[in-house]
Amino acid sequence: MPNPFQNYGVLDFIGDIPYSELHKFFTEGHQTYYNDLPQMVEKLRPELAGPRVDRNLQDMMYNFIGGYDMAARGMSPEAAMSGAKAYQGKQYLFSDRKADAIGDYEENIAGIKAYNADKGRLPDEALIDLALKYAQQRMGK
Repeated sequence: MPNPFQNYGVLDFIGDIPYSELHKFFTEGHQTYYNDLPQMVEKLRPELAGPRVDRNLQDMMYNFIGGYDMAARGMSPEAAMSGAKAYQGKQYLFSDRKADAIGDYEENIAGIKAYNADKGRLPDEALIDLALKYAQQRMGK
């Protein structure tokens, strides 16, 4: 995948923020759910517990789950993708972790696309399994 942030600037970042759906990101539990992922994985799949380091298995899984969760909370796919781009674009623009921002965004997008509104949200254990499979494939394992 080409660099989604090539020629990306502050105005692009501002334009990608899905203002009309921000309440779904902040007030409907996404942040808490996402921040609690390490404890949830440790409880449900202790063999997958471990430190999160840029570009490791846990990082890829959590980014995938984060994207999935945004879509599962009712954000339109377009708003979720735009929000993911703004969120990771902020990291790309204002940190020295550019490669991680690109990877995080790709993993968010994969999670968003994995959500099927007709089937509804997967149980957490099934979502962890799906994220694990994605991360392993991405890492070439």
